[in-house]
Amino acid sequence: MSQKLIHRLNRIQGQIDAIKRLTESEDFSQETCIQNLQLLKASINGLKKFGAAYVAENMKKCIKDKKSPAEQEKLMLTFIDTGFDL
Repeated sequence: MSQKLIHRLNRIQGQIDAIKRLTESEDFSQETCIQNLQLLKASINGLKKFGAAYVAENMKKCIKDKKSPAEQEKLMLTFIDTGFDL
């Protein structure tokens, strides 16, 4: 996996860790609630972008063992359908 993908995952993990810390703190001030929602939105968007980048970078590697073009196309369509369900 490329360093760019690892960097994306590390950023998302940091956001989720921050959400966990804020939630555990039981601080329900307006600022904390807004910050938690912003982090949640950022982590969700980050995961979506990671998914798209992962598929773009790894699709060829994932289908290379399929011998026939028909098998490759079927698997590629499955990846696309799955990716858009994220």
